[in-house]
Order: sequence, then C-alpha cells, then structure tokens
Amino acid sequence: MLRQVLRELRFHPSRFVATVIAIAISVAFMAGSSILVATETNGFQRLQSLPTSTADVVVTLGPDADRGAVAKALTGIAGAEAAEPSLSLTTPLRNGRATALTNLIVLPSEPLRWSRIMEGRWPQAAGELALSRDAANGLQARIDDRLETGYADVTFTVVGLTDEPKSLFVQTGYVAAATFAASGDDPAQSAETWIVKASPGTDPAALTQSVHSALGTVADVTVQPAEQVRAESLKQLTGEFDAFRNLLWAFAAIAAVVGMITIANTFTILLAQRRRQIGLLRAVGASGAQIRRRYLLEALTLGVIGSALGLLAGAALAAIGSSLTGSLFWGLALPAVDLSVAFGVGVAITVLAAVLPVLRGTRVRPLEALQPEPASDEKRRAGIVRGVICGLLVVGGVVAGVLGLSTGAALQIAIAGSALVAIGVLFGAPLFVPGLLRLVGLLVRGFGVTPRLAAQNAVRNPRRASTTATALMLAVGLIVTLQVGTASARATMLDQIDRQRPVDISVSNNGATESLPGELVGQLRRVSGVDGAAVLPSAPADLKGGADVYGVAVLGYGPDAAAVAADAPAAIADDEIYVSDNWDELKNGQQVGLKGHAGSLRLTVVKSPIVPLGQAMVSTANLNRLGSVVPDAMVWLSVPNRADAVAAATAVSELTAGGQYEVTGAIIEAVAMESVLNVLLAITTALLGVAVLIALIGVSNTLGLSVLERTRESALIRALGLQARSLRLMLLIEALLLAVAGVAVGVVAGIYFGWLGATALAQQVAADVHLVVDLPLTLGMVAIAIAAAALASVLPGRRAAKASPTAALADI
Repeated sequence: MLRQVLRELRFHPSRFVATVIAIAISVAFMAGSSILVATETNGFQRLQSLPTSTADVVVTLGPDADRGAVAKALTGIAGAEAAEPSLSLTTPLRNGRATALTNLIVLPSEPLRWSRIMEGRWPQAAGELALSRDAANGLQARIDDRLETGYADVTFTVVGLTDEPKSLFVQTGYVAAATFAASGDDPAQSAETWIVKASPGTDPAALTQSVHSALGTVADVTVQPAEQVRAESLKQLTGEFDAFRNLLWAFAAIAAVVGMITIANTFTILLAQRRRQIGLLRAVGASGAQIRRRYLLEALTLGVIGSALGLLAGAALAAIGSSLTGSLFWGLALPAVDLSVAFGVGVAITVLAAVLPVLRGTRVRPLEALQPEPASDEKRRAGIVRGVICGLLVVGGVVAGVLGLSTGAALQIAIAGSALVAIGVLFGAPLFVPGLLRLVGLLVRGFGVTPRLAAQNAVRNPRRASTTATALMLAVGLIVTLQVGTASARATMLDQIDRQRPVDISVSNNGATESLPGELVGQLRRVSGVDGAAVLPSAPADLKGGADVYGVAVLGYGPDAAAVAADAPAAIADDEIYVSDNWDELKNGQQVGLKGHAGSLRLTVVKSPIVPLGQAMVSTANLNRLGSVVPDAMVWLSVPNRADAVAAATAVSELTAGGQYEVTGAIIEAVAMESVLNVLLAITTALLGVAVLIALIGVSNTLGLSVLERTRESALIRALGLQARSLRLMLLIEALLLAVAGVAVGVVAGIYFGWLGATALAQQVAADVHLVVDLPLTLGMVAIAIAAAALASVLPGRRAAKASPTAALADI
C-alpha cells in the first residue's frame, strides 16, 4: 500500500504541491518561532552574562559583605590567573539625534576579556570608551567622536571599536576603571560581583573550593562556578521569552486552522477527481476500509513530507531573523521538544483534515461513475439543522456581546460572544456563501459570456467554494479585528489621556512657587516641535473648604493658556476657582474661601483636569487681588505633532536637568502608548499575513484541482470556440469572486469584532469609545488579498489553456 502511495506521489506530483506547501508554511511558522525565540534567548543571555562569560568562578557580594576583606582574600589566591571586581552601568548614549541604550562595563584584565579590538585601542583613562562596531554604526559614531550620556555632566570619547555582535536590546561598551574612580566609586568597594579566572591546568571545581575556603570567614558572600551563574541567568530570562514564544504559537495555531481548511478542501477535490479509481478498486475486491487506509496513508505521507520541509524552512527563516538581530553570532539554537511538537502537529493536522473527505469520498459502490450526492431531502434537512444552529450561535453571540458591555466583565463576555459569532459564521458558510457568490457574480454577468461562465462555475460546487471562502474569512477577519481594535483603542486611549492631561508638557519651579529663569523660558519656547507656549504666574494662598484649610499655589489663567491646553475654557470667570478633578475633598459647585497676602476671595469650585493636584487656578485679575504674584511660575508647551514628541521631551529634560524643576504632561505617555500599539499591530498583522497566504494557496489549489476536474468541460467549450485567453480570464474572474466573497465577510466581521473589543476595553477603563477603521491598512490588505487571488489563478489558467481540446475530450 505504501508503494502505491509513493507511486501516486511520483507520477502525479502536481496534485499534491499546494497541500505540501500549506503544511510546510504552517509547520515553518511554528518551528521558526521556536528556533528564533530560543536563539534570541541564548544570545540575550550571553550578552547579559558577558562579564562572567570567560570566568571560572563568580563571587557575589551581599549588602553586608566586607568589601575590603573580599579584595584581600582574592588578591593572589592560589590557582587563579586573575581575580578582580566586575562593575557596569546601563545608560543611554547619544550622538546628535541617534541614541542607543548601552551597558558600560569596566574593562577587565587581559585573561578575562571576551572580545577583541578591531579598530583603535582599549580605554585607559576616565572619559574614554570602546564600543562594539554595530553600536557605533547605530550611533553613527567614529573614533574620537564625543558621546553624551544620560548624565548631564558625563560624556565619553570613542577610542576603540570591538567585535561584539549587535544586540536587539542593549549594546555593549567598555570604560576604564578610572571612569568610576573619577566619580568617587572604587570598583573594589562598589562592585557586587568578583570574577576569577583559573590558571592554565587548574581545575575550575578545585578553584571554586579554594575561593570558598579563602572567603570562609567573610559573611554575606556567595561563591559559585561561573557556568552555574550563567545557567541561572538563562533560567530567569526564559520565562520572559516564553511569553513571546507562546504568543507566536497562538498565531501559529491560527495558521494551522486555516491550513487544515485548505488541506481538507484539497482532499475533497482530489477524491472527487479520483472517484473512478476508487470505484475500480472496489470492483476488483478492495473493501472500503482498505481504500480509506490507503488514502489516510497518503495523507500521512504528505504530512511527513510537508512537515519536514516546514522544519527546514523554519530553521532558514529563524537563521535570517537572528542574523538581523545579531543573535546568530552565538549559534542557532534548535529546541528539540518544540521542533518535535511542530513536526507532530503538522502531521496530525494533515491526517485530521483528510479524515472527513476520505470518509465521504470512499463511500462509492463498485463501478459507480459519479460521486454520490445526498438526496435532496437529506440535503434540505441538513441545511435546516445547520442554519438553525448557526443562526442561534450568531444571534446569541451578538446579544451576549452587546448586553455584556454594561457589566463588569465586559471584555470577557465580548470575547466569548465573538467566539460564538465566529463559529456560527464559519460553520454556516455553506448556507450563505453560494448566495453571496451569486450576488457578487451579478456584477460581472453583464460583461459577456466569459464572466457569466465564471460566475456560474464559482457556485457549481457550493461546498468547495464555501470552504475556500471560509479560510479567507478567518484570516482576513482576524487581521481586520486587530486593525480596528488597535486603531479604536489607540484613539480612545489618546483621547482619554488628552482629557486627563490636556497640557502636553508642563514645566514649573519648586511646585510653581518660584519663577523660572527668563533664559530657560526662552529656550523652552524655541524647542523643536513646540508650536505654542503659555507662561502662567502664581501666588501663594490658603484655600478653605469647609473645616479644612489647604496651602496651595494658585495659578493665573490667561488667553494664551487657553490656546495651548486641549479642550481648555476660553477664560475663567471671576467668581470661579478651578481645582484638579482628582481632588476628592472638594466638590463641583462648592463655595470655598481663598486668602492671599493682599486679599481674600469667595469662589465657586469647578473641577478640571487642566489643574495639577494640590494647586488651583483663577483668573489673572483675581490672582492680582491675592497679592505676592510670582511671575513665570509655570510654562505650558504644546507639541501637536506626535512625531516630534520624543525629541521635544528629550530637549526639555536636558534643559531642566540639574534644577528643582518639575516636568509633567501627557505627551510622553501618549507617544509611548501609541508606539506600543503600532508595534503590536505591525507584528500581529505580519504574523496573521501567513494565515492569509495559506488561504490564498487554498484558492490556487481549488482552481488548479477544479481545472483537472473540469478538463472535459473546458475542452468542450474550447472546441465550441472559446479562446485560451478567455479560459484564463474565466478562471481569473472565478478566483476574484471567491476572494471578494471571503474578504467581504472577513472585513465586516472584523469591524464588528474590533468595535466590540474596543468598546469592552473602553468600558473597563470608563472611557468613551471611538470606532476607528484604519482605511489605508484595511484597503491595502484587501487589495493585496485580491491581487494575490488573481495571481493564484495564473498557473491553473495556463494549465487549462495548454490542454489540447481533442486530447482532453478523449475518454481515457
């Protein structure tokens, strides 16, 4: 039986190419994710453990350890080639607009060094720095360039470049011990770690014991083999990377489901095409069980071949990805368990996807020429039952999701309701997809005979068309859900941030009780990206609300402030006092007294987010009545372009560093949130794009196999005068109709799911939801899917057009 399967694969490979590709992509996704995460974990662990990478023994000092005693005990210890403190700090390095987070390590002695100088020299004096070559490239720095750090009074001059690999996270640099000594830190007294290198011929285990004995009387000290320290470091990091790996496997599961749909459709068509072969086997005595075993063995063989190719493709993709991040420098990690699981899943989904088509396709009586169809009454009853069940699932899911928005578990209920709707839509596809294809087909029927034939062919086999469209619905629906959900969540959260913090950047001096220097105010106005500024005066006063008296800094509100803050009032009335909306002790409409050095006022409380907690705001006229006015106590800056936010905030931080200045505002929080959401959207869209690719392979497979299935029909219409190019056009239109139907349902469902998720999330944080459809992304995805579907029709169309009408009409 295995020999027959292999012969079938050898003589008719074109039948199985799309199936093998779908399996390979699904497995490559799983395998590549695991290999990439394992390689990144290993590389990151190596980079994090660089100071101990060449050591044989590591001594860790606790807070109560006697540093002097440790230094004395380890100096000149027998069997050690070198023993010294290991000291490092992490700081951002900046060269113009380029920045890089860098781990600066005190240069170890020659026996303990793990890298080499490629250009220049090692640092020898304070303020000198050696950088990895890739870090220097990222900073656009050369030898003798001066780099700024996160400390206002500390800069470094690049004197050397090393061969360290690039890192996705933190870059590496080396400084002389004199750099720390210049700031008052003695490495021997400040270091929490000492590293020891064994002399040639000395057993590391024996050296560990010697170090342990030498430090036996020193309290709060831990002596460990360096290999053990590195292993523990890796163990701590694995948990963080496992979360990312699990996320990738979740997307791989989605791709596997889409792959199963494609594989099941492929086997359905393959078996329908080979019904004569099945009937002949039954006629010569083969039992139905034998034929089923034969085709399931075929599925198993395809699963093994596709999974093996997927492992190779996954390893290649992971190697490319890790080479871009630099982790490949430390070698490609191959997690045996994960790869075994990926291989097993690939084989399993192939066999499972083939079971139902094989059971249906092998129920053929001897010498039957046509594949049996269920009786019309059976089909009607099956359709009614399916329609009722799927309808109840969709209605129940929508009702549960919408009604659940008013509960405390809105997000969880929304997810459950969305799952019910998705199940109802996917399993109910055979009921509505043919009608949808007929509706879409009306758009092309009026353009001639060829489009009309394509529209009829698209619905000729409703089960096949529905299965192909379902794969596209699932993949496209998930992508649109993420796009709409992310765009809506971004708009909702940014609006919430603007409401809670209307001022982009606020700078004050000592709680707005002292004037800002005039030079600083001018510099802040000129910061790149700032297009508006307002300077607010203040006055000290006592605010009496009920029996309580609060000392506050009262700010004066003028027209320029209204132009800078978002949704700010045009003016504050003379009988009002604005306080923070987070000031729980005061209520809207409450009458309070305000007493300054020169006068007192009776005002009505208005709670507003534009006022910092613990401060108050009145009209400029009222501020003058209070007396002791402090000019230029606070500056508000407006940065409308989010692209300039980080640069503007960095410039403001540099200008205010080293003083008693308070810098607050919404801009950094908004930019950070927007960046995270954008990165998440980009990653997930790219990952789910694999599912769309598999679905489009299903479109190509469906058309290709239908060409083989309709060989005689195509030959007949060719013989009646249809041109080869018209036949190719017919298959192109058929592919486009399938793609449009699947994509349309996916987009509509995705917009609903995205809106429901964003609304539920907004309910959780008590915000007003904004439904936002990212039209460029969504339309771009739709265009790519339809264009890819058109491309998928090229090979089947060429195959159909090349067939000779007379040869195809021959009854073989």
